[in-house]
Amino acid sequence: MEKLLDRVLGGDKCAYNELINMISSELYYIAKSQLKSKEDIEEAIQETLLKAYKNLHTLKNKKFFKTWIIRILISECKNIHINNYKQLGIFSKIIYFRDFKDSNDSDNNINDFESNWNFKNILDILNDDEKLVIILYFKYRYTTEEISFILHKNINTVRSQYRRAKFKINDYIRKEKYDESKK
Repeated sequence: MEKLLDRVLGGDKCAYNELINMISSELYYIAKSQLKSKEDIEEAIQETLLKAYKNLHTLKNKKFFKTWIIRILISECKNIHINNYKQLGIFSKIIYFRDFKDSNDSDNNINDFESNWNFKNILDILNDDEKLVIILYFKYRYTTEEISFILHKNINTVRSQYRRAKFKINDYIRKEKYDESKK
């Protein structure tokens, strides 16, 4: 592989094709594990190959070519996720990212959660940002880090919104229990 890299750096474009043919199936499977559509997979691979070719001179150690190009590919896959995300409405965003998250929680757990609490009334007391964080956290079981990524917000902002929402919910529940005890 290092000899091919030397030839590519010397200006041999055919050597680059040979080099890419050696790792093309691996690049494809990595992109496929990150992206859903065939078009997105192909776009990620093409962008990766172009960026790698243009920036090959920046590679410090030829032994790490494969690792280097895979990192470029993963970055391109993330960029495609972000671009796809920006084109979606907020509820589509939740569904879009939920599809990429493996969840061991069954739908029954979600239904139990909603039936045990008057979920709609609880959500009504929250502002839109808090509501979205709570839905993503409790209903879809995302971590605050994942929510931060989904909403393109700082992790500390998401954590603050979560804490505020939790405080409001606890207040609401205490008030409901107090009102029930008066009856």
